Amino acid sequence: DIYPNINRIKRVTCPVLVIHGDRDIEVGFNHGVGMQEAVPKHSKTEPCWIEGGGHNNIVDEFPHEYYPKVQAFLNSLKNTRDTMNTNA
Repeated sequence: DIYPNINRIKRVTCPVLVIHGDRDIEVGFNHGVGMQEAVPKHSKTEPCWIEGGGHNNIVDEFPHEYYPKVQAFLNSLKNTRDTMNTNA
């Protein structure tokens, strides 16, 4: 693997959202699954698996699945930050 992301993701300390299409022929879907499995427990969020999604078509062809998931993830970061500021 020329991109050792699965090894690198194990050191992440922030929340992670894995997004992957199940029809990606450039980076196989199993790689996305492996990434999700390798995310440390404290950083893991629910992945965004796009049924029918390829490598470069998720945003354009699956916006109704992609954007709500990304927005929910971003909102969760804001909520985490707000909670941390309140408890400081």
